[in-house]
Amino acid sequence: MKKLATIFTLAIFLISLMPISIAQERTDEEKRLDDLEKDRLQVLEDQEKDRLKADEDLQKERLEQAEDLQKARTRSLKETQRDGFRAVRLSKDEILKERKFADLREDRLARFRELKEEDLDKFKDLKKEELEKFADLKKERLDRLKELKKEELENLKHLKKEKLEKVSKLSKKKLEKLSKLRQEQITRLTEVKAARLRKMMGLNEDQLKKIADLDVKQIEKLSHLDRSRLEEISKLDKTQLRQRLDKIKIKKVDARLKFKKRIVSEQRIKQAEERFKEAREKLKEAKIKLEERRRLLLEAREAGNDDAIIEHAKNGLLRAADAIIAHLEKVKNKVLQSEDLDEEKADSIIADLDAKIAEINDAKAKAEAATTKEEIREAAKAINASWKRIKVKSEQHAREIVNGKVRSILKRSEQLEKKFDKILAEMEERGIEVEVLDEKVDAFSDKIAEAREKLKQSEEKFREAKATGIDGDRKSLLDEAKTLAREAHGDLKEAHDILKEIVREIKTSYREVDFEVEDEDELIEVEEEDEEEEKQKVEVEVEGTLTDEQQLIVESLVNSLQEIKTDVKIKIKVEIEDDEVKIKKEIKGTLTVGQQTLVDELAASLETTVEDKVKIEIETKFEEEEEPEEKDEENKAREKAEEAINDAREEIAKTEERIAKETEKGMDVSEAQVILEDSINVVSQAEEAFANRDYARAKELAESAEKLASDAGRGSMFKEETKASETEEV
Repeated sequence: MKKLATIFTLAIFLISLMPISIAQERTDEEKRLDDLEKDRLQVLEDQEKDRLKADEDLQKERLEQAEDLQKARTRSLKETQRDGFRAVRLSKDEILKERKFADLREDRLARFRELKEEDLDKFKDLKKEELEKFADLKKERLDRLKELKKEELENLKHLKKEKLEKVSKLSKKKLEKLSKLRQEQITRLTEVKAARLRKMMGLNEDQLKKIADLDVKQIEKLSHLDRSRLEEISKLDKTQLRQRLDKIKIKKVDARLKFKKRIVSEQRIKQAEERFKEAREKLKEAKIKLEERRRLLLEAREAGNDDAIIEHAKNGLLRAADAIIAHLEKVKNKVLQSEDLDEEKADSIIADLDAKIAEINDAKAKAEAATTKEEIREAAKAINASWKRIKVKSEQHAREIVNGKVRSILKRSEQLEKKFDKILAEMEERGIEVEVLDEKVDAFSDKIAEAREKLKQSEEKFREAKATGIDGDRKSLLDEAKTLAREAHGDLKEAHDILKEIVREIKTSYREVDFEVEDEDELIEVEEEDEEEEKQKVEVEVEGTLTDEQQLIVESLVNSLQEIKTDVKIKIKVEIEDDEVKIKKEIKGTLTVGQQTLVDELAASLETTVEDKVKIEIETKFEEEEEPEEKDEENKAREKAEEAINDAREEIAKTEERIAKETEKGMDVSEAQVILEDSINVVSQAEEAFANRDYARAKELAESAEKLASDAGRGSMFKEETKASETEEV
């Protein structure tokens, strides 16, 4: 029993030890697995390190190979360039040995020897006479031209010597722009003077191509425009551009009348200025006395002193009349010394002012003769009514003086722009940088254009004010006219500030500048007809006050006169004498029945409604249209020549396109190119003959040019390239 108990106890003990053993076995297994995982991770890490190192070594090897390859290429390129330069040097020597170079005068040949190899290559295909023209240029001018591409240089070779010299003064940028045009376009543009050509080169390429298609006379007219108008007009389409040019007139002015409408002697100006000062002092004195009389009149009224009231009222009227006369004398003496009004306008204003002074003197005489309150009241009524009309009229005259002065400043500014263009052309020729100055001259021109437009609007409002008899409308229109004129003057002040900057910078960059030297272009004035010119030829002036109905009759009469082109002058004058209305009608010229009815209706209306003097003047200045006649022989010849030149230009353009296409196909176009160049030269001669009014010769040359261009475009002119020709080209 004991033995069994012992065995059972031992069994239990052994069983209790089994979990410990199993647990120990598990721990050993996990440790073994951990060791294996670590070994596996270490192997992977070592493998990754080996792979990264291999990649790094490979990248380094590739970089070294690339560097070696680049060095080898660089060495090869340098060797190739050296070989190329040797070949060019050899070709330069060979070129200079060609007969067309060898036959040049030594001084001309020396000019080409000075060129670099790559620059000489641009000239090698020119003919001897073309080479001579380039060789005769100054070194600095030839240096400008050699910067062009070969094909651009080719487009200038046809120019005559003086024209080639003209374009060689342009900057590289402007030269490139010009040389991209067709040869006939370049020929026409280079007819204008150097400074004006340079100004036109400021346009973009599309604008330049458009104006280059105009005829020589149109281009000449366009070149005289200031920068702002040139930019504006060149943006129009071809039809609009030609229509606008037709309205522009270029005229040469007498040097003595530069910026002036007339010449007033120094003595006369001095006398008028002295009288103006006297009139100003009289006006000041009259105003002081008038205020004094008003004060005394009020005191007399308060005191109930009738004799004193009559005396002070009368003296007050006399002082008021003196003030009005002094004011009119001021305006009159400003007109007398003004050189900004033409003789006819100045005489008209002075005559009107003299009539107004006489009218006030008459009213003043009546006031002096007055002895009763009623007579003084009537005299005061007459003076006040006269002043109401005269004040408006004097304002109009003063406005004409002011606008005349603004017009004069505008003309001076336009001429200054021409002077700047000439100076900038000189500076550019000398290689002085002028891009910033060009921008400022553009800004100056824009400001002048703004002032010109506002002055034009002011004058239109002023004309409308003169043509209306409605007091409210007249005042409103005059105020608008004044405001626009002030704005124009403000733009001119801003332009003057830009002007000072330009002058200062020019003097700094170009110390040799001489602003006093005058060019003949500065005596050229540009006049542009208004689009509503026909309507403006009917001039209307109303003095006094009209009813709305009467104003409508005046406007209807004017509209009717605008429809029928005839010279007519209508004057209706209304005066009141001894409370009786007197109407005077004066008609010069022939009116239609309807127009005569309107005049009669207006006169009848004035007779029943007017309370003060009224004067209406309507004048047309239409010239009778001549019956269309058959064009004379010269005009016919001109048209035929112009048509032939245009046909030749079109044929040349077609052939140029054909040659370009055949060149792309790899065809030999050398023969066609030679004939086309001859065609271009001939059409240039035709254009010169046209400019010299030799229309028969121009037509003949143009027809020859068209035939040559047609021959050059024939299919037989184009041949496949041969290996021999390829060898020769190389």
